[in-house]
Amino acid sequence: MTHGPLTRPSATLSQRERAGVRGVLKLAELLYRGVNRMRRALYRAGILKPKRLPVPVISGGATAAGGSGKTPAVIAIAAALAQR
Repeated sequence: MTHGPLTRPSATLSQRERAGVRGVLKLAELLYRGVNRMRRALYRAGILKPKRLPVPVISGGATAAGGSGKTPAVIAIAAALAQR
């Protein structure tokens, strides 16, 4: 089976390919940080306003990706709240 540079297991990436991936991820990180800092600044300045919702909201996840058990936890929380 043949793999391209983005589909091969990471253990087989060359040093140059790993450096390229790190570079792309670093750029994505800087963009993400910049957008979040700007957003926080707009809230602090009062330009953006928090929204009040008519019902309570429960956040059922964080930044964890697949396999951390978020869906079963949310289903259990929703079932418990629905019985109230």
